[in-house]
Amino acid sequence: MFQTTYQHWRSDFSSPSPSDNASINRQQFINLPKLKLLNIANNSIKEISDNHFFNELEVFRCDNNQMTTINSNVVNKLTNLQVLSASNNQLQTLGPDTFAPTNKMEVLDVSSNNLTDIDRANFPRLTNLTILNVNNNSLSQEVITCDNFNNLANLNILNLAHNRISQILNCTFAKLENLSKLVLLANQLEKIPPTAFDALTKLQELDLAQNQIRDIPEGLFNHLGELKRLNMSNNMLTELDLERLSTNVNLMMLDLTHNNLTNLNLRLLKDKFPHLTVLDIDTRLIKCDEISDILTFFDSRVKSCSVSGGCCRSVSGNTLTIIIGVSVTVCLLVAISVAIICGKFCRARKEPVIVFLPVPQNQN
Repeated sequence: MFQTTYQHWRSDFSSPSPSDNASINRQQFINLPKLKLLNIANNSIKEISDNHFFNELEVFRCDNNQMTTINSNVVNKLTNLQVLSASNNQLQTLGPDTFAPTNKMEVLDVSSNNLTDIDRANFPRLTNLTILNVNNNSLSQEVITCDNFNNLANLNILNLAHNRISQILNCTFAKLENLSKLVLLANQLEKIPPTAFDALTKLQELDLAQNQIRDIPEGLFNHLGELKRLNMSNNMLTELDLERLSTNVNLMMLDLTHNNLTNLNLRLLKDKFPHLTVLDIDTRLIKCDEISDILTFFDSRVKSCSVSGGCCRSVSGNTLTIIIGVSVTVCLLVAISVAIICGKFCRARKEPVIVFLPVPQNQN
């Protein structure tokens, strides 16, 4: 898969040292007609002014420059281009003819720019795309329309984090059946339609953190049978019935911190999530009897545990890890009120001593 090739290239093909190059002209590359990989990252380039470039180019990296636009007269002719990485520039829009009508583009990274629009004419030209990263821009729901995303059926990773998306429709992701990772972190979402994720049967990671979501509608996660990581921290949830996650039996990580939850039935963890390895919840949701039940249930799988920074991590690969933030006040109250009972219980059951350490509440 080309994703592996791309990652290998990113690690081996290091960026050049920063320089003061401000532009690239045709004469600099006139004798390189067979060039396949070009890295001009970490310069001060404001434009690529040539109207003819490299017909054989497959990987083009121009990150960390000062470009305000991608010259369509250049990129539009790159029919063999597979990777374009233009993050950390000053791009404001991707015009209608940015990419060649027929191309082999699999990876497009335009993260950390000033993008407010991606012309809809680009999406039918990106049918081979497997990775799309538009993180940290100013895009709204006008860009992630149903018609635009219907062309991206091969997409595997979609990063929409840190934008201005306030609405998702039932059809927004309806054609993204191969998606394995969806990041909607730090947008302006308040609600999500109950069937918005129905087509994402291969999704393994979903990040909804740092939005304004108040409710998880029934059925929202019903079709996400492969989901392993779910982050809903830093929202405005007031209640969450874990039964609504009952079809997510492969869930390994669940983060619910920094919401307005007042109650959570942790006992359901024993029956519903046999593969859960990381649980992150707020202090006020911890009830000693429920925690005891959970630890007892997982005792046969927890071989060795150490506590550091509020995290109880097992050294064995297939065991439970519970991450719980607990205040000093709670620790003192528990120690005073149940010291004798806990002492007898631990001696009788020979269970490991669990130490809760305070963790700052504003962790992401």
